[in-house]
Amino acid sequence: MSITGMRRAGTLLTVLGLAGLIAVYWAAFFWVSTEANQGVVQRIFYVHVPAAWTCFLAFGISALTSGMYLWLRDERLDRAAVTAAEGGLVFGTIVLTTGPLWGKIAWGTYWTWEPRLTLTLLLWFIFVGYFMVRGSSENPMLTRIYGTAFASKKELDEYFRRQQDREAVLAPLKAVQAERKAREEAETAQRVSDFLVDLFEVSDPSKARGNTITAREILDKGAGKIESELQDQPKVQSRLMETMGKVYRNLGLYDLAAPILEKSLALKRSEYGEEHLEVAAGLHMLAVLYDTQGKYQEAESFFRQSLAIKEKILGKDHPDVASSYNSIAIVSMNQGKYEEAEKSLLRSLAIKEETLGPDDPSTGFTLANLGIFYQQQNKLEEAQPLLERALFISEKAHGPDHPDVAGSLNNLGSLYETMEKRAEAEPLYERSLAIWEKTLGPEHPDVGIALHNLANLYRDQGKYDKAEPYYVRSEMIFRNALGDEHPYVAYSFREHANLYRDIGRYDDAEDLYKRSLLIFEKSMGPDHLNVAETLEQYALLLRKVDRVGEAESLEERAKTIRDKSNS
Repeated sequence: MSITGMRRAGTLLTVLGLAGLIAVYWAAFFWVSTEANQGVVQRIFYVHVPAAWTCFLAFGISALTSGMYLWLRDERLDRAAVTAAEGGLVFGTIVLTTGPLWGKIAWGTYWTWEPRLTLTLLLWFIFVGYFMVRGSSENPMLTRIYGTAFASKKELDEYFRRQQDREAVLAPLKAVQAERKAREEAETAQRVSDFLVDLFEVSDPSKARGNTITAREILDKGAGKIESELQDQPKVQSRLMETMGKVYRNLGLYDLAAPILEKSLALKRSEYGEEHLEVAAGLHMLAVLYDTQGKYQEAESFFRQSLAIKEKILGKDHPDVASSYNSIAIVSMNQGKYEEAEKSLLRSLAIKEETLGPDDPSTGFTLANLGIFYQQQNKLEEAQPLLERALFISEKAHGPDHPDVAGSLNNLGSLYETMEKRAEAEPLYERSLAIWEKTLGPEHPDVGIALHNLANLYRDQGKYDKAEPYYVRSEMIFRNALGDEHPYVAYSFREHANLYRDIGRYDDAEDLYKRSLLIFEKSMGPDHLNVAETLEQYALLLRKVDRVGEAESLEERAKTIRDKSNS
């Protein structure tokens, strides 16, 4: 069942439960006849007795699942124990409140130290202590064993004995390791700093000798220096290569990024071994590149290798593990593995809500991705509350004018546009554009994205004169910031071509389709889905001008790409 379905079911059950309570207690206090001996005070039993049964049942379930957790170490059992204990504490409080009220009238006193009453009070205090003890440590494993200690003192003693023995043996070693790690990190940081200072001296006017030095020239020079001058410092070399590869990837220079990131990963494996977080980071970085290039099977393999390392070192419920699940979901979507994608997103969301909380920005990020997934599946009603919730979390965490808020506005605007709520989408896109221009500057690529989305909206509304300048400006921003061969430029060319096709400027449209195809094929490869999409749009143009044979050829090639992607 989806999240929206579960929420609806929960809401329905809550409404039915409240309605049932109202009906039962109306009958108890107004319909049932008054008891002959005790009088009206007897009616309190309709609250007191069910609460007592529920209290003892809940405490019993909590004790049982706590004992099973100590045996099986399944965190679901621990969560069940906590949930049952919470309910038991609530109903126990009702029992201990309503009982004395009845006792004052029936017995003439609020309390007697009768064994059953005393044991009920003692049990209530035990579970109050249960929650106090669970909150007394930042170590999740320790709090779980603390909490279940009411069921097994032997287990707690054994845990402390193992921990004390282990700490006694490892304390000196830990101190040495910590000192060594701190020294290595400081040395690595200093070497990285020295390298960068030396690298960027080339842009100093006093040393450039009047020549104009471009960012690309600095990057290329840096890549060469890393390869030739840091061979005796493999840890520094691998870290700088990873950074350089990321920059090349962000610039759309994928053919340059790939060998650098592959070499960085090889160095990390050689220096750290297979099971190290540095290796996990290298695998993840290379997987992102492969995903961008449309090499989805390679990307998924590397994401899963990275996930396995993180789970082994950090545990299965760490936020970094959740991030890996999020990445696996995205590459699964790209391969058409929608069931796997949804499963991974829900797993990522569960981890983040548990470890970071429901209102953490990272949780909001995964909510947004889940909403986008449902949007792509045309489950628009399920997507809407997720994207609205993601926007709420972002605004709460960052304030109204943060770049991340602009991203959330953009996502929600896209959904509203898909739902044909264009009047609602437009102010969201406009606000997103205003925030990005204010915080990032008018030439930032994110500003280009907002302009591009507004242009698409205006085109869909038939406002062609308003749309075109937005396309032109977004293309200029992408080309200036990212280079002429970046995929964002190709996206903009393709959508701009669609505008020209719609208004009858067929020659201009064909020129942009061809330029878009060249960029996509060069940067992402000839079998990427973006190539297929561009071929299909180009074919629509050719059919409009009665070039049916050429259109069919393009459509056949696009079908081949899509079939290959889905196989």
